Formats: sequence, structure tokens, C-alpha cells
Amino acid sequence: MRKTWLNIAAFISIAVAAFFIGIQFFDTAPRVIRVDGSLHAAYNLEEMKSQSEVIVVGKFVKMERKINSARDLNNPGLASNTVYHEGELYQFKADQVIKGEIGKEPIIRVNIPKTKELANLDSQDILSVTDPNYIKPEFGKSYMLFLTPIKNTDYYGIPFFPYILEIHNNQTVSLVKPHPSLLSQRSTIQSAEEGKSEDVLVHFENFAASYPDQISGRKLSEVLSALGGSPSE
Repeated sequence: MRKTWLNIAAFISIAVAAFFIGIQFFDTAPRVIRVDGSLHAAYNLEEMKSQSEVIVVGKFVKMERKINSARDLNNPGLASNTVYHEGELYQFKADQVIKGEIGKEPIIRVNIPKTKELANLDSQDILSVTDPNYIKPEFGKSYMLFLTPIKNTDYYGIPFFPYILEIHNNQTVSLVKPHPSLLSQRSTIQSAEEGKSEDVLVHFENFAASYPDQISGRKLSEVLSALGGSPSE
């Protein structure tokens, strides 16, 4: 009798495990949301120069704080109170100014967008994703940044994508692009109705990670010449 009960218990355990495996196997795929990029882009050095107000060479010093990158449309000096795009505010030490002016202090603040809230005009549901153009800078590396001052703030923003060149020890440069994995992200829609959510797959198209690279491998001196600067400045 004991052996019979053990066999029954084993059968029930196997049946329960198979039930949950079956649920996972037949679970429906997440809904796909496609986002077409209409952001401001620059495809070569000439466009990068003309579309930026400030071009600097230097290194990131530290990440100072996180801010809301979304601005009030009537007053860009204030953060939006209707949408939240998280930005990382970095301190950047400018060793060389190629274009524009940054003031007397060599340390400037640069806002790098990290997350975006995707709007749904039909509801108040919230979908937050990593910005498909997000680039996390590395401390100690030399970069060339193409920037624009944000009106009524003390920091610079990104005028177009891609906007950053890495300067290598062999005096060549490479265009820093977002990781391709950011073009396809799993996320969760938080419903306006309490306790409700939905897993989704967000596909981004025509964003910076998919842009052609016409800059990487060029000599720094060649790039500086095209931008109107020089290594000795």
C-alpha cells in the first residue's frame, strides 16, 4: 500500500510540473510595438559641425545626478510635469574647444538621455524603455562631443544623433553608437487601472544604432581639419 501511495504522489508531482511547463510553452508572445525614429540625425562631419553650437574634446569626470530630460514647452528651464525622460547629468572636462564658447571654467555639464516614456494618446498607460540612443560614457577615455546649450539651464544637451567620437591612443577616432540590442527591448506597460500591466516587445526603427558610419578609422588631425580646429589649440 505504501508503495502504491508513493507512486500516486510521484505521478501527481509529474502532472503538476507538466501543467506549469505547458502553461509556459503555450503562453502567448508579447504584443509588438513598433516605434519609427524621427529624431534629428547627422550623417557626416560637415552636418555634425553645422548642427552643433559647441564642439569640445576632453573626458567625462563623473555622473553628477539624474534629471528629467523632458522640458516644459513654455519654459525649457523647467522639467516637464506631464512626462518623465530620465537623463544622466555628467561633468565633462573640456581640454579643447573646437567650436563655440563654454565660459571660463573647463568643467561643463552634459545631459545624456537614458530612458523615455512612450506616449499613448488613447490612455494614461505608462511605457518606459531605455532610450534607443543611450550611450554610457567611460571615464578615462577621450571624447569629442557635439553639443548645444539647453536654454535657461546650466547644462548642454544633444542636438542630434550620433553625437560623440572616441579618440584613441593612436590618434584615430571612432563614432560611438548605441548598442544594437537597444533597438529591440522587452518592457511592461503599467496600466492606469490599478494592478494591471502588459508585457510588450518594443522595436525601434531608424535610430542611431542603425545609421551608416562614415567616420570611424579616420585620423584625428583629419577630423580636426574638417571641423576647423587643430591639435595645438
